[in-house]
Amino acid sequence: DTRRQNWSIKFPSVESISLFCMHLTIAKSAIAGDQGIVTQDILPGSGTPIGEGDQVKLTYSGYLVQENKVGKMFDSNLASEKQLRFAVGSEGKVVRGLHEGVKGMMKRGRRIIVVPSLLAYGDTGIKDRVPPNSTLVYQVDLAAVKLKSAPEPEPAKEESSAVISDVDEEESKKIGRASCRERV
Repeated sequence: DTRRQNWSIKFPSVESISLFCMHLTIAKSAIAGDQGIVTQDILPGSGTPIGEGDQVKLTYSGYLVQENKVGKMFDSNLASEKQLRFAVGSEGKVVRGLHEGVKGMMKRGRRIIVVPSLLAYGDTGIKDRVPPNSTLVYQVDLAAVKLKSAPEPEPAKEESSAVISDVDEEESKKIGRASCRERV
């Protein structure tokens, strides 16, 4: 919250945590006026945070934001054995907002990314799937990373976080808990 306090909520599954975090992230985006990308980490992952030029492999689901809620799914590769691959910052394969939204993720991390229309499909949309001027919300799971160069140490960042639970990823799958951390 605004006073940087932690709070705790128990959920029945990781999927229900994801849905809660999607709604939370959509609300934060609406409060900010849908001006930029808003992210919420559900599972932080491990390793070196990804950046510009790194090759990533991920699974995702993309939803329309309708009336400031999670709306219809417009795209997903969850049912496919093929993961989405792209170089962060490259042109053409995914919307610009997704490139920006995955920066800082770590391998095996899960993140919710709200992408405003200007960084998605803009005023053209995608016929029969994404209406013009649509805000999108993605759930992204980062499966693999190939770093562009050797990692350099990063300076410590101050984080604002809402901790739903502090159990590790394997334990959270067993009991339906995970952390939901906001990237500032």
